[in-house]
Parts: sequence; C-alpha cells; structure tokens
Amino acid sequence: MSFIHKKINSVEGEKKRKTKKIVALSLLILLGIIAAIVGWVGYSASNALDKITDGDFSLKQFFQSTTLKNEDGRTNILLLGNGGSNHPGGQLTDTNLLLSYDHNKKQAAMISFPRDLQVKIANSNETNKLNYAYAYGEKNSKTTSGGEAAKKTVSNISGVEVHYYAIVDFIGFRELVDTLGGVTVNVEKAINDPYYPKDFFDAQGNYRKTNDYSPFYLKAGVQKLDGATALKYARSRETTSDFDRAARQQKLIMAMRDKALSLGILSNPKKVVDIIEVLGNHLRTDMSVTELKEFITLAKDLDMGNIRREVISTGENSLLVSTKNSSGQYVLLPKDGTFAQIKVLVREIFGNAENEGGVSVSGVIEGKIEVHNGTGTAGLARLLAPKLREKGFTVTSLKTATAARDDSILYDYTSGNSEAAVAMIKSLVPEVTVIKRIDNAETLDFKLILGKNYTGD
Repeated sequence: MSFIHKKINSVEGEKKRKTKKIVALSLLILLGIIAAIVGWVGYSASNALDKITDGDFSLKQFFQSTTLKNEDGRTNILLLGNGGSNHPGGQLTDTNLLLSYDHNKKQAAMISFPRDLQVKIANSNETNKLNYAYAYGEKNSKTTSGGEAAKKTVSNISGVEVHYYAIVDFIGFRELVDTLGGVTVNVEKAINDPYYPKDFFDAQGNYRKTNDYSPFYLKAGVQKLDGATALKYARSRETTSDFDRAARQQKLIMAMRDKALSLGILSNPKKVVDIIEVLGNHLRTDMSVTELKEFITLAKDLDMGNIRREVISTGENSLLVSTKNSSGQYVLLPKDGTFAQIKVLVREIFGNAENEGGVSVSGVIEGKIEVHNGTGTAGLARLLAPKLREKGFTVTSLKTATAARDDSILYDYTSGNSEAAVAMIKSLVPEVTVIKRIDNAETLDFKLILGKNYTGD
C-alpha cells in the first residue's frame, strides 16, 4: 500500500473514531438528561404519592404491573369530594359518585348518590346522611377509615362491591383544573345563584369560610372554566338542586379527563410533577401506585361518548322521596322503604342485568321490557315502572299507545324461555294476555301494552 493510501486510511479511521466518540458522548448526554428528568419526576412524585396512597409506597412500584380488582370483569371506584381540613364540616362529602368500568366491553358508567340520602353507616350503629360516612370513618380511625366506611356504606345501598375509593378536597380540585389550563364544558342552562357563599383562599392557599354571599352567575353555552369558576359550577345548588349539581360534577370529571388527554400529560414531565404535587396534598386513595397506573391507562382509552350517567333523585318517576328525620333534618329516603329498587337500577346502569333466561342467580327477575299505556288514564305506565324495576326488570322506555284498548297484552320475545319473568309480570298485571313473538328478539324481551282492564291497583 502506498504512503498516500496509508495516510488516507489513517485520516478516515480517525474520523470514524471521532464520530463514535461524538455519538457515544451524545448518548451519554441524552441518557443523563433522561436520568435527571426521571430523578426529578421520581423524587417529587415519590413524596407526593407517599401522601396520596393509603399503603406503603416505593419507587420500584413504578416499574411493576398489576390487574385492577374486579368482580365479573367490572371495577367499581367511589369518587368523593369534600371541603378539606380548613373548611367547616370539611370531612363531609358533597360528591358521592360511583364509577364502574367494564373490562370486557371497555365501557364505563357513573351513578351519583345524593349527600342527603339517609343510610346506615357501615361499621357502626349509626343512621345518618350518606355524606357523613367518610367523616365517621376518619373520626373512628382506630377501628375503620374514612375510605373504608364510605366504600362499605355505598356497597350496602348499591348492591355491588366497591373496590377502591379516591377523595379530593376543594383546594385540590381548584388547583388541578388550573394546572390543566382550565376545562371546557357545555353549560346547559344559565346559573344565577345570589346565595353562593363568599369563601376564599388566603395567601397560604388555605380555604376560608365566611357568612357572606358572593353571587355567582354563569351563562348558558360552551364555556371555558378556570379552577375557581369550575369549583363554583360544581358546588352551586341554592337556585337549582343537589341533583343538578351531581350531574354537573359528572360533566366536569369527563371534561378534566378530556383536557388531560389533549395535553399529552404523560409525555410532559413538568405537567406530571405539577399534577402529582397538587394531588399529593389534597387527594387520598387506597389504590396502589401500580393500580393507579393501570386505571390511568384504562381511562386514556375510554370512549367517553359511550358512557352512561345517572343521578339518583326525587321526582315522579324516580326512586327517592324527601322528608324530615326525627331531628327535623331534611333527608332523602327510598320510595319503597328499602334499597331494593336502587340496587336494581345500579345493576341496570352497570349492565349487570343481561342474564339468559330472565332470572338472575339471586332469583330476581331480569329482562328488558317496554311499557305502553293504552288505558286512557295518564300516568299508569309510570306508576308500574318502579314495580317492574323492583322485580329486576330493565324498563327500556315508557310510551303512550297509539290507541286506547280494553285488554292488556304482553308480547314475549324470549321464545317462551322466561316463564318466571312472565309469571312476575302477570302478578303485577293480572288480566294480561301473553302472546309469544319472535321479532324484536335482539332489542327487547317483552313489550307490555296496558289496557283499560289495568287500574294500577
């Protein structure tokens, strides 16, 4: 090889070595930056997560995997909201929302229970409003906890196991919305609340209560809300109702989830730290870190347009009535005197009432039924619907028949395989004529047309 060729090869070799050094150095710098970010996020997150979770926390849990607790493929999480330690009655929960996720169908449903619902507090001999369940557990922490008492109480009245709970206070909610840069909601009707309390946050971020008012007005339409306004939107009830407020809280939860996804928070370390630090001071849950990760993953892929929402309330076709207890307090009670109808509704909303043959394992009748009022007397179908739900039926719709008729007819689309269900309907509508049909099998189990021979007795 000539001297010139040797020189060229030497120069090219030196270039390759320098290139490798540059690449290696770049990789080291990149790894150093990543390590610094992970360390930054990890340190801040570990301190916050140690506050959030009821159990012991270690950073290695970030790298573990798990499966959420579930019952027949469904995970139920109780979401609670309270005023917090600096708020009078701060342990009482204004928000009592049961979120259920079906792993098989990849669908979710939400049911809000009113705070004034009178219940037996789990792990106690006390009967009180539902909003006291968490407070009772915190007060008697030697024998239970706020989360456990609230979970068990809601489980008792809903008929489903509650696997987890999470509770956030007013400050955490406000700061979380602000950290997200605000949320957008469609305000269906204007809010004009002249009696909204004049509460405020002091310089240290503590929530302060006053006896004065700060009128709150929010016009109808699509609105972008900052943290303070979102909190007012979630709390206002003086000129609407607790039930309206519960529906607004459900909308806010969905809006916050959508905003978090749109920001790509999981790819933004600064946002991750900000949110974890906010939650670390104002959120408690009995989920482990790995369970939180799994829940976030599920929430990220959830089709929110297919989510079913329900607020258990009072009214002509609802399940609750308002009254006063022995102490003169306003309370809500189940119309039927028990929680049987509420449990049936929960199964219906959560999609657990789809059982072959029309009878559940507990012996309660199940099946989809549509009721038409052909009696000529308004309201009889609405009066019958709660009785059907109490027996376990899913009442898909109530309609007025195209024409009044003398006799009542039950169309059975189950091919005669639901004798127990038919017998239950006949016990409620004694003079009904049963006709077996094969059409509509995919959408209904029964169609009931009430005639004039049905009086509602």
